[in-house]
Amino acid sequence: MARLHAIEKSAKAEIVRRAEELKSAALDAMAHEMRDPLYSAKLAATTLLSGHLDGELQKQEMLTVIDEELDRMDRFIVSFRQACVTAVKRG
Repeated sequence: MARLHAIEKSAKAEIVRRAEELKSAALDAMAHEMRDPLYSAKLAATTLLSGHLDGELQKQEMLTVIDEELDRMDRFIVSFRQACVTAVKRG
């Protein structure tokens, strides 16, 4: 009986450990998905502010990068919110 209890306890500990690993991996992925477009937009904004661009075309390209990366971040946030709502509904 004690051996069965020990096996059960070990199995539960393993499930908890794996759940923590999955949670950590999900948070890392989420941070990357948020950080990447922010980094790109920040780089484009810094480039614009530096004043080292020649001509309107280059400025327009940097503004396009900012616009597209912020749209990408918005899509991620909408998707993340929907996933959270679904998870809450599932319990």
